[in-house]
Amino acid sequence: MKSVAMAVILGIVAWIAPSAFTSGPVSPRQKAESELLQIHLDELAAHRKTDVDAVLAHAQDQFVYVRDGKISRTDVSAMRDQMRQYFKDATYYLYEDLEPPVIRASEDGTMGWIISRVRARRSQKDATGKSNSEEFVYAGITTYEVKGGKWYQVSNASTFEPTPQ
Repeated sequence: MKSVAMAVILGIVAWIAPSAFTSGPVSPRQKAESELLQIHLDELAAHRKTDVDAVLAHAQDQFVYVRDGKISRTDVSAMRDQMRQYFKDATYYLYEDLEPPVIRASEDGTMGWIISRVRARRSQKDATGKSNSEEFVYAGITTYEVKGGKWYQVSNASTFEPTPQ
């Protein structure tokens, strides 16, 4: 488990390091990819802390979500309500990358995406106070656009690794 986490960290460092040591100006694409990586890392931490506001820091109305063969659209208020319920009485023991995220941005640095694969282990108390454990592996893509100098989520397509029977 620790070796997987270390491999992910080393992969991220190896991905970022070359641009950190270049002497020339950073391109809009490089700047955007660095910002998107930070957004991804912040989202991982926000889940572990069950921090709704931090998870929604880059949310916007008309967010498009794809899952289970369906497309839905939602606004920030509805997302906030859903996340509050999802995090209510929840504890995350693990929420980390299984492999380095794939992060790409347009040449002009105004659009980008993050493809990630994350392992989670959490528990959540139900209405009776009983704690229910859950473990899953998520893989998906979230697309982003810049508006007024800030990154906003546009869409997400989510998949979940089937649990062994």
